[in-house]
Amino acid sequence: MSLLYFCSFVELKRHQMLAFKSDLFAIGGLRDVCVRDPVIPFVETFHGQTNAWDSVPYQPAVQDLEIDSFCAVSTGSGVLLVGGVDPKTNRCTSRVSSIELRDDSSTVIQLSSLLFPRAGHCLVTSAEKAYAIGGFQTLNTHDSPDGIRSVERYNMAKDVWTCVSPMSEGRKFAAAVLLNGKIFIFGGCDGQNVLSSCEVYDPRLDRWQYISPMQDSRMRHSAAVHDGKVYIVGGVSDNRAGPGIRSVECYIPEEDCWTKVSGMPSARCDHQCYVCNVGYKFVAHVMENSS
Repeated sequence: MSLLYFCSFVELKRHQMLAFKSDLFAIGGLRDVCVRDPVIPFVETFHGQTNAWDSVPYQPAVQDLEIDSFCAVSTGSGVLLVGGVDPKTNRCTSRVSSIELRDDSSTVIQLSSLLFPRAGHCLVTSAEKAYAIGGFQTLNTHDSPDGIRSVERYNMAKDVWTCVSPMSEGRKFAAAVLLNGKIFIFGGCDGQNVLSSCEVYDPRLDRWQYISPMQDSRMRHSAAVHDGKVYIVGGVSDNRAGPGIRSVECYIPEEDCWTKVSGMPSARCDHQCYVCNVGYKFVAHVMENSS
């Protein structure tokens, strides 16, 4: 049985969602500008058996988690937070930190910084390495910042960042997944145009190459892997903050082709999509910013 489950989040947007120790967590983001309540939890966990969200009992400090356009992934022993825009300075940051969530405490550890500040990027883990991909480095006053091509690889054991081969074109607000040992990245924006192009990276060869483009151009979308296929969900098709889109499409890697699947009932963007197993049900959980 398949279930598509939607849930709005408590006065936060542009957060990240990940699996950690068999639970689903929503982490960080921004408080609504009209809601500056200091007690809003920045870490919540989803309980599949009760279909409910709860805040973790020991919350990290707000300044460690109130970040815009950052990325977070589970490392097995903790949660890695990379880059983003600091809302206090309105500048991209190269800050990298690890959050250790325990039943009786939470600890934030500062790690080696990115080689370049970036936000609006993608973050994927593979074989004890994390890859920070694309994004943007500066916030322009009038124009949309350009998407960048650069990619950095983080060695978790050595706490060291190094540059690897850049993408074929700059991308920000794209979506990326790991599948069959390779990193796939979809769409995004180069700073002027919303992209339909997609690329795949082979870590063994340190090489990017194009794959078939999506049927729709999109940015601020999400991607999830299920049954060997990649599902691309929602987003926007206009760089000037246009309305969200309902469309969903499916990429089949073995055939390098795309198929359309049923669209969502509501358009949405800046959301998170995650696939996990709860009992005997397959759950695709989508958390929306707005639609």
